[in-house]
Amino acid sequence: MKISKTAENEYLIIAVSGRLDSHTSTELEQFLEKQLEFDHHGVILDMIHLDYISSAGLRLILNTSKLLKGKNEDFVLCRMQDHIREVFEISGFDTFLNVYPSLKDALGRRSS
Repeated sequence: MKISKTAENEYLIIAVSGRLDSHTSTELEQFLEKQLEFDHHGVILDMIHLDYISSAGLRLILNTSKLLKGKNEDFVLCRMQDHIREVFEISGFDTFLNVYPSLKDALGRRSS
């Protein structure tokens, strides 16, 4: 898994690529813990290059969502490939997480 970060409109944008599974979720979790020490309006998880997500990855996303909600910060997912979006739909995660088709839509959500 590769992880990169940028910031825009006071959001931390984290791009992940590769596989998010039981072997790599710890790496992303540790990365997020370090990044969440700083103030942001929230986090956007850009998933355009994510090829696979397992239940461990879903659990990490759920826990991150709860953590940020407790800090009154946004957690937004964007640019999922169709097969990743299908996992979110089957699991029901798309019903309580903010999922946007593009990074522009994710960044613009506060202005709508």
